[in-house]
Amino acid sequence: MRLLLLACGKRSIVLTRITRINRLGTMLIDNNRITRINPNIGEFLPKLHMLVLTNSRIVNLVEIDPLTSLPKLQYLSLLDNTLQRSRITSFMLFTS
Repeated sequence: MRLLLLACGKRSIVLTRITRINRLGTMLIDNNRITRINPNIGEFLPKLHMLVLTNSRIVNLVEIDPLTSLPKLQYLSLLDNTLQRSRITSFMLFTS
């Protein structure tokens, strides 16, 4: 499995109940209501290199901190979330 698409509609989603998917490289989870991410996401998605969280409900940088456990992550989209632009730029420069 290389690509995973999730669609939820209007419910809030918490990415906590994730099973290990060794070969998943891309997750497109745009237009959902994601609010939190499992702190151990890197253990479950070791080869994830692209994550699209466009138009979610991510508000604070603390909520995306678990993404630092993804060893192969190269592309992250946080467009249309309520994070402030200057704070996102600082975080991306710090982690790259």
